Amino acid sequence: MLKEEFLRLLREDAAFREEVRRQVLTDDVLVLPVRVDHVRAEMHEASRRVWEAIERLLGQMRTCEPRPGQLECG
Repeated sequence: MLKEEFLRLLREDAAFREEVRRQVLTDDVLVLPVRVDHVRAEMHEASRRVWEAIERLLGQMRTCEPRPGQLECG
């Protein structure tokens, strides 16, 4: 197969392109999109938990009153 024909097939034939990927790329590289999605979901959940904790702390801080030499919270 000539280089130009190979490149044309890569551009135009999705099934051919997918088969070339499977032959050339390692399994580790092929699963990267799934792993990235998983990490993104974990980070989103962790971020949500952090913001919830910040909101709880802010709510607790709103009930605190400064007193000379100390801070009292109700």
